[in-house]
Amino acid sequence: MGSAPSIRQLFEFPLSRPIFQELQGAFVIKKNFRIIARPRLRDHPLLKYGRVKNWPPVWTRGTKGIVKTVKGHVGVLKEVYYDAGPSNKCFLVIDYQRQSYMGCITCPTRSFCTQLTHFLRDHIGRSIADIGNLDVSLFERKKLPKDFRQSRHHASETSAPRH
Repeated sequence: MGSAPSIRQLFEFPLSRPIFQELQGAFVIKKNFRIIARPRLRDHPLLKYGRVKNWPPVWTRGTKGIVKTVKGHVGVLKEVYYDAGPSNKCFLVIDYQRQSYMGCITCPTRSFCTQLTHFLRDHIGRSIADIGNLDVSLFERKKLPKDFRQSRHHASETSAPRH
């Protein structure tokens, strides 16, 4: 029996064009064929509250005194707000099984909360699973518009809407 192949040997093979293009979608492939996984939003180091992951948030719906919660990458993003106060919270509203649920992400800094809110607003109408898989390097390079605070989709200056 021979020894197991090294990682380098595993990737030293000719790639057909369709397979190469598919791999490019999931990975950053450098010319020397070093493969680096693209960072995803769901794995962002600042999407944690303490040591607990913040993405996806716990989705909550309250009607007639009954509170329902849903966990996981479910639903479609409908609205995004942030608390303009000192709390650094981003509020997301999703549609899931024909009902609206709200989730809250507590961010470590105000600037990250603002960036996250703006990034998520660009993806309203997409599934939470798809958003969690987005390339976070795009998020970090994105510039915020100067009039972001006056955005018409922006929550009130004091708090997120109450549903």
